Amino acid sequence: MWLIYPLVKKIAARIGWIISIVAVHCAAFSLLEALFLILGSSFGSRWCMQAGVLLEFVSSRFYMWLLILCGILAPWCSLVLLAKGGNVVIRIFAYMAAFFSLIQVADTLYLLFTGQYHSIIDGQLFYSILSGTMLAVTILAALPHYDAAPRPLKIRLVAVAVLLLLVPIATPVPDYPWLVFVQCALKIALCLPLFRVARLLSKNAPHIAGLPE
Repeated sequence: MWLIYPLVKKIAARIGWIISIVAVHCAAFSLLEALFLILGSSFGSRWCMQAGVLLEFVSSRFYMWLLILCGILAPWCSLVLLAKGGNVVIRIFAYMAAFFSLIQVADTLYLLFTGQYHSIIDGQLFYSILSGTMLAVTILAALPHYDAAPRPLKIRLVAVAVLLLLVPIATPVPDYPWLVFVQCALKIALCLPLFRVARLLSKNAPHIAGLPE
């Protein structure tokens, strides 16, 4: 089957490796964002607050690409790594995650080419919630198919799914600006297990010999 052709496996492994790199950057910029905002609010430093806002924009871009890459990879992981390709429910949500990820890319490119920069953030927030939710549901729905996976991997996958659902809930609003620190903590917590899962996929994907029974 074409899903386990050497080139396809190599692409999947490369995407996994990129996800791990993006996760590191997302966690690092989220940490810096929180630190600068804390310094700015504690000492009344306008420069620190501005730096924190800039870092928030950068960390959110890395988070966006994290979801996009994971969403694109979701169908391949479902069909190749789960016994019998999972089930219909898992595959539907995996395809939906990929669909919203591709829509997110197309929407961003459209807004950039049309000069509607002001609409990008709102649009990305909407699609990030959709793709993140689809990814989380895919992972949780696949829990019964994790029998062959080591226990630490199962724990990391569940942690990733739960944190994907929690990150958008902590989106800062004017009445609760402190949620920005909660969201930073959640993004960092998400990136830690996701980094390990992505690196494991990157390492093992090229060695898959066949589809699981």
